[in-house]
Amino acid sequence: MKTEIQKKIVETFKELNHKLTSFSETELNTVPFEGSWTAGQVIQHLIMGCSGFPEMFAGKTGKTSRKPDEKVKDIEALFFNYDIKMKSPEAIIPSNITYNKNSLALSLLKIEKELLNVSENYDLTLTCLDFEIPGFGKFTIYEWVSFALIHIRRHLSQLQTIGKVVTENKAGTVTVSVSGVVEKAVAVAVAHSHIFTFSHFYIFLLSHFHILSFSHSLILSLSHSLIISFSHYLIFTIKKAS
Repeated sequence: MKTEIQKKIVETFKELNHKLTSFSETELNTVPFEGSWTAGQVIQHLIMGCSGFPEMFAGKTGKTSRKPDEKVKDIEALFFNYDIKMKSPEAIIPSNITYNKNSLALSLLKIEKELLNVSENYDLTLTCLDFEIPGFGKFTIYEWVSFALIHIRRHLSQLQTIGKVVTENKAGTVTVSVSGVVEKAVAVAVAHSHIFTFSHFYIFLLSHFHILSFSHSLILSLSHSLIISFSHYLIFTIKKAS
């Protein structure tokens, strides 16, 4: 039981840290859509929700007259049902502020170490008597650690969605920026009787319209159909004008 839960702790926090590092500082603090938390707020919510376990486990406990992992399946059934919209308790609602990746990462590392420590040094079969979750009753220490990990995994799905939306919104901004200068590119090409290839077009964008603030990879990630349509539009327009 001890080895199993420790493995789950390491794997879960590895995945959460990987997700955290996938966000830039800007993306971490970008609201993906109305009514949503930022990725930074989601991770802060998890930090708040997973804090204080060592103090709770050091409180009153008692022997357990049932299987110490009996309620894990019920927790999973609730938290992995993504059709159910849950409302966060007031105590662990994150502030609407700018979050720092490094600070969040350090907090996650602290919590991971705490959970690994309690799983190593406490009797996981004991029931915690000082606190319980309505609808579930009192948890064993094993169930509390499992609850923390299941809670994180539910929000990993949310972070995945946020990351996708934020990335798509960023790509959409670049598309608008690039498409907004196409007519200018055409006008210059026509004025100088040029027939642009895609290479000419790409260099033109970089050198004449200061797109260097965007990464080359991000520009090249525009859909092939969009790039082709740009090229065809340029060639057709220039040939027609000439």
